[in-house]
Amino acid sequence: NDVCLTVAWLLHWNLCLSNCRISLNTLTLNVKSDKVYTRHGVPISVTGVAQMKIQGQNKQMLAAACQMFMGKSEPEIAHIALETLEGHQRAIIAHLTVEEIYKDRKKFSEQVFKVASSDLVNMGISVVSYTLKDVHDDQVWHRPLHCSADTPFDNILTVVLYLKEKELNIYIFCYLSLKTCRRPRCLIWEIIFHS
Repeated sequence: NDVCLTVAWLLHWNLCLSNCRISLNTLTLNVKSDKVYTRHGVPISVTGVAQMKIQGQNKQMLAAACQMFMGKSEPEIAHIALETLEGHQRAIIAHLTVEEIYKDRKKFSEQVFKVASSDLVNMGISVVSYTLKDVHDDQVWHRPLHCSADTPFDNILTVVLYLKEKELNIYIFCYLSLKTCRRPRCLIWEIIFHS
């Protein structure tokens, strides 16, 4: 007969008694996804922070956690949860554009939280919180997205990379116009922000 307690799992086999402990502490995980391709093929790196714990109050979740993690150390449990979260984070990045991720961080965080929570509940783990900490890349794809109307672009490469995420016909028009225009920054501004 197996007996499940909030603090331990006891196994009783013919006069042989052993106990194993499973940690109910909150785990803080840094979820890093490096060079994941967005919907338009732009590679970005995303870092999120998640708080999660094994639910001791819910008997079904505790039983599931005991079945999955009994005998594993806290770092091993954290690694399993981290791999699961990272997989969900990568999947959501692949369905969004850089602009959607960068401009609407709350929506991105909510999507990761929702999808990961439903999967981790089956393991007996509840996601307490998930926050998007950082979005970056090795190039300059998302930097123009937060420019104000008075900010000139640093160089033509920045604009070309930004427009590549948009539509190809605008990219071609802008590129051809830059070669003939005396003041390319003004022209670029008109194409991107006033069309």
